[in-house]
Amino acid sequence: MTAIRRILIGTAALVMVLLAFAAYNHWSHTPELVIVSKDPAESIERAQPGPSPLELGQVRPGHTEMAKFAVADPVTKKLRRLFGFRRLLNPNEDTVRWRLEAPYMNLYEDRFFCRITADRGTVQVEKVEGSYAPRDAELSQNVRIYLKSLRPGDTTECLIYMNDLSYSSERSLFSTAGPVKVVSQQAELVGTGMELIYNPVSARIELLHITDLDSLRVRGVAGETAKTPEPPASEPQTGEADEIEPVKASDGHVASSDKPADTDTTPT
Repeated sequence: MTAIRRILIGTAALVMVLLAFAAYNHWSHTPELVIVSKDPAESIERAQPGPSPLELGQVRPGHTEMAKFAVADPVTKKLRRLFGFRRLLNPNEDTVRWRLEAPYMNLYEDRFFCRITADRGTVQVEKVEGSYAPRDAELSQNVRIYLKSLRPGDTTECLIYMNDLSYSSERSLFSTAGPVKVVSQQAELVGTGMELIYNPVSARIELLHITDLDSLRVRGVAGETAKTPEPPASEPQTGEADEIEPVKASDGHVASSDKPADTDTTPT
């Protein structure tokens, strides 16, 4: 009898607890949880590092072969500069320094035309007038600078051969410490070291300086027909470096006007 009474009391207590819990849920209803779908990437706190060189200007070539980038005069819309290359050798590197095969740059001015070519080059590029242009460059192998006057009645042409060439846009300076050979209708010059300064504002070449002159051959003094230097090909060919052998200065003196044409002269 005592055992049955305990069971009845326990059952009654359990029923009361269940009724109390049901009443609580009815009067104190928990709001429904709403799960909003969100992109996991948006909920991740990412570190914000400083901008990489590529992010600063977002400089990236549109394609990696046979690329050309033109810069026109903002007022006259005339073509002023054309920079291009045959192939980009480091397309997967996040850098503004491009390693290039057969880079070239053309300068179109009212007074002259200039074309610079090489077999290899490392060029730091920047955005100019919505296009890409070299800021600094290191060219090597078969480097050539072709200059042609565009003045009426002036047919002057000049071709400069080098093994390497550095370019700095800050000073508009082209320079080399290596051997240099300059060929024109009037003369042929061989030396070591060169500086060429181009002023883009006045569109003029302000300086062409050969550091050490090894030899100078003057043409046409006695009416000899001068040879015209051949300009670089429109698409320079890649090959072995055209090494320039410096000409050693020999004993002699500067030629006077009564000497025969095409005479080697050496500075004293």
